[in-house]
Amino acid sequence: MRVLYRAWTSLALIIAGVLNVGFADAQDSVFEVQPLVVSLPLATQTEDGEGCKAASNLVDPTAKAYAQYLESRFNTLVTLCLFNTIGEAVEAVDETETNFIWVDEESGGPLLETWRSSLTLLPSNGIGRTPFVLFRLKSQPEIDLENLSMARIGFLNQTPHQLHVDAARKILSDYGLLANAAETGVASSTIQTLFQAIQKQEVDAAILEASSWAIYCGVLDADSTACDDYEIMIYDRPRAPHAFMIPNDTALERHYRLIGVHIALHLKRPELYEWLSQGLGSEFEPTEASAMLPKSIDNSIAF
Repeated sequence: MRVLYRAWTSLALIIAGVLNVGFADAQDSVFEVQPLVVSLPLATQTEDGEGCKAASNLVDPTAKAYAQYLESRFNTLVTLCLFNTIGEAVEAVDETETNFIWVDEESGGPLLETWRSSLTLLPSNGIGRTPFVLFRLKSQPEIDLENLSMARIGFLNQTPHQLHVDAARKILSDYGLLANAAETGVASSTIQTLFQAIQKQEVDAAILEASSWAIYCGVLDADSTACDDYEIMIYDRPRAPHAFMIPNDTALERHYRLIGVHIALHLKRPELYEWLSQGLGSEFEPTEASAMLPKSIDNSIAF
């Protein structure tokens, strides 16, 4: 029995050793983190000026603190590439081997085919890129996005909806409906008067926050017919004015960690957040991959 016990013990130790080696190898593979290269248009806001520097070589205290904070959270080397403009940063992504970059609508175009949005900023007023519904009467099929005039669009302007007017105008602008800045639309004080205006054909179409549309139309009630007379022309959210972007082939683990680190930055390291956001919003928030893509009439129903 003693011999048999020793044999089983030896076998168990051998198996444990094999499993431990296998686990160690897997651990090395799983936790092998690639260097992080971040490009920012903040050269004029730092003592380092333009160029790429490892965290340890940065002079500016805030830039250095941000890079070192990322190193501590990602357990990898971080390089910060600073440029005077976003356009310069975008042009240099291949040369700098950047894998995390801040862009805006005007400069992000060259990246849109091979990069995706990761994070954007929540505006200081607390109103994010809420989805909107632009709708018309089904009995007026001649009204479409190509001939619709802003002057004939109804919208809500009373509390709390006036907070969404700018966002509504932004999405209409994204779809090319604000060519004339003097066009302001037709204001209604309640949802009821908004729907009455479109029924009376005082407006050609109306725009409403998607949640308000859903409540009024009873979209969760299969038997609701409240909005059967209407055709949705746009169901979408405004294009993001700026965003952090990552390559499409970025590992999910890195993507989620980038999100996790930055959405808490305004709480954990507010001084770094203020420097990074440059007063453009109140906090970082995760966003959909297509947040920076230009809007298209052919894809106006996004949900």
